[in-house]
Amino acid sequence: MTWYPEFLPSAPTTLRVALAAFLIFAFIIFLTRLVGKRGVAKMNSFDWIVTVALGSIVAAGIVSPDDFGPALIASFVLVSLQWCLTKLSLKTKWIEKLIKANPTLLVMDGEILQDGQDKTHVTDSEILAAARGAGLASLQDVKAMILETDGSFSVIPVSAKIPEAFKDYTLRDLSEIDSL
Repeated sequence: MTWYPEFLPSAPTTLRVALAAFLIFAFIIFLTRLVGKRGVAKMNSFDWIVTVALGSIVAAGIVSPDDFGPALIASFVLVSLQWCLTKLSLKTKWIEKLIKANPTLLVMDGEILQDGQDKTHVTDSEILAAARGAGLASLQDVKAMILETDGSFSVIPVSAKIPEAFKDYTLRDLSEIDSL
């Protein structure tokens, strides 16, 4: 009779899975440190896709003995591709457009912009919640609200003062932000 329930895998399998989990965990920490803070910063949709794919790959490597080596290789390739594409996106506009979304203006001068809502599928209640989250009582207190590339809302209150560095920049310029 064994010391563990029958629905658990055998002791050697359990040890192999535990060791694989430890090794892959250490490898992912190494890759994350190698790539830098981008991998753990607020994610845009590109980073989110890479993270989900990476999770699937490492899960396969942990539970399947045949997938351990390929999981390490695939993780390295995936993280390397992410790193290369983000580096290239700094220098090449078409790559940046390929992998990154643009911010979308949702509210301007207290009015919800239907085009922004249609593009992002953000509801009135989500817009109102973002305004409340910024400490504003109503949309009339919102100068502008932008859905950022990481899915967060930036809310600029009517009372905000424009910094001197941006004196020539107007919020109306944001209406063109999606066409960049």
